[in-house]
Amino acid sequence: MTTLKSLAADPASRAKLLDDCVQTLHDEVHKKKGAIAYAVKKAYDGVGRLEGGKLIRNVFDKLLDEFIEAIEPHYNDYVANGAQGTFENYIAGRREDVAKSLLVVTDRERDRVDSKILVIAYSSLRGTALKLVRDSAPAVGAMLARQLT
Repeated sequence: MTTLKSLAADPASRAKLLDDCVQTLHDEVHKKKGAIAYAVKKAYDGVGRLEGGKLIRNVFDKLLDEFIEAIEPHYNDYVANGAQGTFENYIAGRREDVAKSLLVVTDRERDRVDSKILVIAYSSLRGTALKLVRDSAPAVGAMLARQLT
């Protein structure tokens, strides 16, 4: 059985996983509606132009192992409980815990990064991040399930 850690460790699988992470983030950001969504889209589009348009993928690559470490306990629990239903639905039922796990990673990175632009962009949205990540958690589960098959 393929594990999340093995996906991240294999260069070809990691590249596919990174592509899917970037696409999932893009899709989730652009399907949001409302005033907060407008601010998120503006910040995302601004950050997305940095490093020749490669910053988001580069950040995912840098943080992927930490994201995997954060989500692995949820996946292991899913498997240990018989992998009933889809991983997407499993994550949907635990979206609050999953979101908090993932935000620990991004908060740690915010504290390590030297770019004032990134810190300002992240910090301006951090107050709503739990809701946004919580709402997108099922998409993360679906994306990981695609990679595991």
